[in-house]
Amino acid sequence: VKAEIDRIVTFPVDAEKPEVRELTNQRQVMQLAVHGDIPERALKELAYTIKDELTAFASFVDVSGVRNYEISIEVSNADLQSYGLGVLDVATAIRRASLDLPGGVIETAGEEVLIRTQGQNYVGRDFEEIVLLTTPDGTLIRVGDVATVRDGFEEADLLTRFDGRPSALVQVYRSSDERVLDVVAAIKAHLENQIRPSLPEGAEVSIWQDESKLLKSRYQLLIKNGVAGLILVILSLALFLNGRLAFWVSVGIFISFLGAFGVMYLMGVSINLISLFAFILALGIVVDDAIVIGEGIHFESEAGRSPLEASIQGAARLGTPVIFAVLTTIAAFSPLLFVPGAVGKFMRNVPIIVIAVLVFSLVESLFILPAHLSHGRRAAKEGWFSRRLGQVQGRLSAFIDWMVNGPLDRALRFTTHHWGVIIAGAVAMMILSVGLVAGGLLRFTFFPAIEGENVIARIELPQGTSAKETALLAADIEAAGERVAARLQATLPDDHPSLVKHIFTIVGDFPSLEGGPSAGGGPGLIQSHIAEINMELLEAESRDISAKRFEQAWREEVGVIPAARSLQFQSAIFQVGKPIQAEVSGPNEQQVEEVRDRMKEALSLYAGVYNVEDDLIPGKREIKLQLKPGARALGLTVDDLARQVRASYYGAEALRVQRGRE
Repeated sequence: VKAEIDRIVTFPVDAEKPEVRELTNQRQVMQLAVHGDIPERALKELAYTIKDELTAFASFVDVSGVRNYEISIEVSNADLQSYGLGVLDVATAIRRASLDLPGGVIETAGEEVLIRTQGQNYVGRDFEEIVLLTTPDGTLIRVGDVATVRDGFEEADLLTRFDGRPSALVQVYRSSDERVLDVVAAIKAHLENQIRPSLPEGAEVSIWQDESKLLKSRYQLLIKNGVAGLILVILSLALFLNGRLAFWVSVGIFISFLGAFGVMYLMGVSINLISLFAFILALGIVVDDAIVIGEGIHFESEAGRSPLEASIQGAARLGTPVIFAVLTTIAAFSPLLFVPGAVGKFMRNVPIIVIAVLVFSLVESLFILPAHLSHGRRAAKEGWFSRRLGQVQGRLSAFIDWMVNGPLDRALRFTTHHWGVIIAGAVAMMILSVGLVAGGLLRFTFFPAIEGENVIARIELPQGTSAKETALLAADIEAAGERVAARLQATLPDDHPSLVKHIFTIVGDFPSLEGGPSAGGGPGLIQSHIAEINMELLEAESRDISAKRFEQAWREEVGVIPAARSLQFQSAIFQVGKPIQAEVSGPNEQQVEEVRDRMKEALSLYAGVYNVEDDLIPGKREIKLQLKPGARALGLTVDDLARQVRASYYGAEALRVQRGRE
């Protein structure tokens, strides 16, 4: 692609050089918000200092939400005219007086000496001393005499505020071989021990987005489910079979999971949200075959066989159905291995882990479990606990025998003798199930609405709206969100933590659309007519109010903003397209606009319909200039007109220099 673009020679003369780069998927770990009532330059340099320190703990750290440095030289028309100069003349003089240029080599008998003309300027006061012209009496007219030199920032329509104060974001990424939890732990420790104690007065550093929280919650969920499941399995087996069998069946869970870890290492699968979900899914499947084999061995043992004989007969008698049960489950998960595209890359972890756990569980159930149970022997003396457990097991066994020989036996006899009724009932259930889907009673969604911990509002105004006007509306929306938070907070107990942890507002970009609701990425194309307000709520397990309820209350509080082209609210983690989208086409733009307006008006009348918007966006107003017929007789060309107007309104870029890191 770069080679093809480099062949294009028809770009305008002053166009920026095209940049061609590959977009890579960087794994963000966390974001730090550097904020405070300090000068913008100090805030930016503080963010870069923190970035340099954090590079010791992560592979890549970036700073966003800040403007680029710029030295602007502002000249009044009166001063230019008094000296017979133009903006382009000033730019040319600055360009010629600020450069470093190699001058060749002097070759001597003993060495080579390089020649370099050195006169590059780097700070504003150096540019003030550049001579623009010399008067006949020898007076030197310098840049500082006719211009105001400002060593500051570019005029970008970018405004970032964190908790109501100016901010910059420090984004931390990791490579594929770095562990998320380790990186986050190291950064948090460094933040508490080194960064915060050394901050200047008025500056703060807060953790804005911590991507490890979700991973840690899934990890803790797996541990909690694993422990709870293990306890239930041991308790159930101990009540219905015996404690020794329950113990070895539980050990099989660990063996299966350990085997799956080995397969993950060989297949290049890491511990992530998807793989943890797969383990949680497999946890409920893995014990089935072990219980079946264990119960078969227990049955043979109760029939009077020796432990060795019971293990062999029990495993052999039930081995075939268990093998086919595992194979059918593997067959059900196998198609997920062949899902193409990005979705397939996400989903392949699930079948790899589930299949690995099932295979190791099958091996453990058919070979390892019978081997352990074959060495059993009856205890010589039973204690109080064993006697009590035996009594409970006896009552449960009698209850199960009554169920099997009573209600279950009668139900089975009825179904086998009245098989027509059973088949008709099954067909009726199938028809009812299909009718639920076809009638729309059972909804279909590609991705379920999963609530996150961030509620986001995005506003888009007509193109050409100034950043100042956009910032005012964004402030109103933010204030409405704070009122909603205060109102909902009042409904909670007095000791309930604050519902809203942090508020991040940015004018000029939609960072959450680049990387999800939790993103805060660096701005790409800054646009003065857009803004985003991101409210981070308390963790879901610590608050009694859902993010969806907060979103709805915030939307109602803001109401309708007539000046806005679009106003969107989002609380779900994923947003896969619009629920309803229609395309309008016609022979001319006017007809399309008329149909569009009628459709939007009609749709907005339905209760529950909001965010009705269109992508037929009118551009900014434009003034077009052309030379008059007599201009060429005066020696003026289109190039002269274009450059003079550009220099007067846009400015003339004299040069670019490398100063520090930028």
